[in-house]
Amino acid sequence: MLEAMQLSPYTPGVIARHLFGRSSYVAEFELKLQQMRMASRLEGRIVAYVGHRGVGKTSLLRHMQQKAQDLGFVSVWITAGDGALADEVLSGIVANVHNWQQRSIDAFAAMLRSLELSVHGVHVKVPEVIRQEGEQVGRVLQAALIKAGKLAIQEKRSGIVLFIDELQSADLAGIRGLAYTWQHLQAEAPELPMMVVGAGLGHTPDVVTDAVSFGERFQYERLTDLTRADSLQALVQPAREMNVEWDPLALGLALEMANGYPYFLQLIGDYTWKEARFPDQGATLHLEHTERAQQPFREELAQFFRVRWSKVTEAEGQLLTALAELGGDNVPRAALAEKMGVDTATLSMARKSLIDKGIIDSPRYGRLSFTAPGFAEYVRQEQGVEAKK
Repeated sequence: MLEAMQLSPYTPGVIARHLFGRSSYVAEFELKLQQMRMASRLEGRIVAYVGHRGVGKTSLLRHMQQKAQDLGFVSVWITAGDGALADEVLSGIVANVHNWQQRSIDAFAAMLRSLELSVHGVHVKVPEVIRQEGEQVGRVLQAALIKAGKLAIQEKRSGIVLFIDELQSADLAGIRGLAYTWQHLQAEAPELPMMVVGAGLGHTPDVVTDAVSFGERFQYERLTDLTRADSLQALVQPAREMNVEWDPLALGLALEMANGYPYFLQLIGDYTWKEARFPDQGATLHLEHTERAQQPFREELAQFFRVRWSKVTEAEGQLLTALAELGGDNVPRAALAEKMGVDTATLSMARKSLIDKGIIDSPRYGRLSFTAPGFAEYVRQEQGVEAKK
């Protein structure tokens, strides 16, 4: 019956309702929030969670945002790349200020006018002359954050947390300005409870290094695919909360198909649930359900891989083919260059572009890997080559 139908607890492609394998990061973040609130102090380093696409960075940030809001912090969410980072930060602050008492709104608007910034609704435009120099941008952001931080305390809020997603897409001037801001705040406003948390692709540290010379202001935490134990929980726990269990054989097949990739875990869980016809409470997901789920799962993976492959240039395709022939995981750059018959410097542009697109990652210095399980096999099939024995 329709009334008894239980919708799938798995959420491929959207913000995950559950976090698995990331509890230590959330606990550490919550501890910092508590310390900031109790001691009334600035969190001096900008924390950035980095990793390849599909690993759950945005979901982690959204869970942290909810924690911050629950503890009374003002949360400012920015998706880098939508505009100049300074613009987006200031606009986010203004949007929050507009929810405060009129006296706070007036005080913040007066501060912006003193900086010769225009305010239209919730939008703040940083003049081009200011945006050009990172330290000048930093001074603008610093003034805005100090004022907003003080007003937040007056409004009985715990402090301010900036959440910056897709950090690798931010303009260099904006990153530089943010770094200068936090450098100055440590000396000039250490008593204000404020923090910046970011997320970006694996090469985010390289982007930050290109923008600023003092990268020690940033702390990086690398997110990887889930362990088998965490993968098991990612499948079992959502079903169990709806009083549905996994048969061990079905679970084993699903784990093998997903190979620890968070997006694939959600996908195979969702298809298995649908093949079981949205099971009632007390039901079990059996092997036959997961076996039937294999076809739509593989069809979606093929589309997933086709989209990625369609984005590559000829030079990038040559690199990916060689990488796939060499196994596709943790391949030395020197071995890749030798396979292609070129020197390592020749790979730089294609390598950087593929990392920017989230297709490959550099898990260690001088090493390259595909970011999604199964893509190496797809490339080999597409190009008619075999893996090197």
